[in-house]
Amino acid sequence: MARYMGVDIGSVTTKGVITGNGKTETSLIIPSGSNYRAAAARLKEELLEKAGLTAERLGVSDITAWELAASIVVLVLSIIGGLFLAIRVFRTYLLMYGKRPNLGEIIQNLRSG
Repeated sequence: MARYMGVDIGSVTTKGVITGNGKTETSLIIPSGSNYRAAAARLKEELLEKAGLTAERLGVSDITAWELAASIVVLVLSIIGGLFLAIRVFRTYLLMYGKRPNLGEIIQNLRSG
């Protein structure tokens, strides 16, 4: 189960919450003081201790192997498609130095090859 931590640092109080499955598991309010970075660090430690968690377990979710493989395939195909399109545009307009093509010419030249 994935858990997420949210922090709100205000001028008077620093508030934090840990959620899991859309439900609040732990919440905490502490005084902010003058050092907001120290208040955020203290809040994080106290929230994790109160929830019985470690920082490494936050944001960890169950991703199946097929979802990971599908996202990698989509990423690779997108990179290849973008490179292919960029190569075609570059090749088509390499010798047209100084002439500014309009959108219709670009689409027509991409279709023709």
